[in-house]
Amino acid sequence: LSYPLVFACLAIGGFAISLLTVRMKTQSVQAVRRAYRTEVLIDTSRRLRRATTVDECLAIAANQVIKLLNRPVAMYDADGQARLGELAIFDLPGTEGESSGMADERERAVAAWVAANDERAGATTSTLMDSKCLYLPIHGKDRVHGVAGILIADEGEIGSFEKNLLVAILEEVGQTMERIRLFQEAQEMKVKAETESLRSKLLRSVSHDLRTPLTSISGNAEVLMESGDRIDFSRRLALYRDIREDSLWLVDLVENLLAVTRAEEGRLDLNIQAEVVSDVMEEAVRHCERHADAHAIRIDSEGELLLASMDARLVVQVLVNLIGNAVNYTPAESTVVLSAHKHGSWIRIDVADNGLGIVDEEKSYVFDMFYNGSHERGDHRRGMGLGLALCKSIVEAHGGRIGVRDACPHGCIFWFTLPALDMASTLGLKR
Repeated sequence: LSYPLVFACLAIGGFAISLLTVRMKTQSVQAVRRAYRTEVLIDTSRRLRRATTVDECLAIAANQVIKLLNRPVAMYDADGQARLGELAIFDLPGTEGESSGMADERERAVAAWVAANDERAGATTSTLMDSKCLYLPIHGKDRVHGVAGILIADEGEIGSFEKNLLVAILEEVGQTMERIRLFQEAQEMKVKAETESLRSKLLRSVSHDLRTPLTSISGNAEVLMESGDRIDFSRRLALYRDIREDSLWLVDLVENLLAVTRAEEGRLDLNIQAEVVSDVMEEAVRHCERHADAHAIRIDSEGELLLASMDARLVVQVLVNLIGNAVNYTPAESTVVLSAHKHGSWIRIDVADNGLGIVDEEKSYVFDMFYNGSHERGDHRRGMGLGLALCKSIVEAHGGRIGVRDACPHGCIFWFTLPALDMASTLGLKR
């Protein structure tokens, strides 16, 4: 009797041990799968945090799916309105071109259905099952951002564990794509709002600043038309001079407006050449002296011949604007001094005046478009605040910097830098 009992006990014990062994193996496999799932999702999250575009998100998703399933992957971008973008096929390493069938129009039609209905379709599903690929939506909170296609035809069905992990990856990718798109839309709205604000400000500024000289021109012209024969020569000459000055001011204003618009749109065409700095400064002074009878404009030269890389026409415009500002915002009989000095690989050009200067609170704003400051012009005209903004755009297009500082004992100095050239090497190249 003892032998059968011993045998039964051993059998029961062996059966229990085998059950425990199977259970432990199953738990071990599940633990490994959970660890693998966690590792894949963490790796996906880490990669997606660095993504800045929708295309990067799709590429990350494709690479993660390939690592998970070892199958070719097709990725479509979608605009949220059920419209598919371009197809990107990600082959297995060393098998490029073998998945060309994924680009068929029929396959694209299945992907389009998925984008429109936000449901999976294709192989292994009950919808459009004769497709070569299984197509899954990549969706965010309330719209589809893309479609992922996984080749099924020759590879067999995807296991339940892999399929669940695939869905988790695509959900995370969809959330990241939604965040990127929301940020891009917010940025576009911000740019549109700023553009609209700039347009409104420009229209207000133009209408205000053109009214004063135009009124003066039309008034003086009317006086000359109605009473020209009864006004003495000196009075007529003064009216002619006023009309001419207002017209020239309008021409400068419009030219600055057009130039700063081109600069803001990135359409400043630079003709960079080696130029002698003193020649450019002299040309700017000759242009300004005709309209600055009550001011002294001079060039403070140290005798050193400085050569800079620049578009001379645009740099003359910078100097004309800076000199014009100095003339317009300083009292009569003030002095404007131009000087240039070499500092390492840069040449710094200064335009100094001995006027009232600019308060510290305004110095950080003087180069902003439409900023006029608190000082009135000597002729009571109000500028549009474009001249210094244009100067900044031109100087930065040359790779230089521009700024303003106080002069001693009073006044201010506007300065900007240009790339310096070595005189000897430049002349040697020319020879």
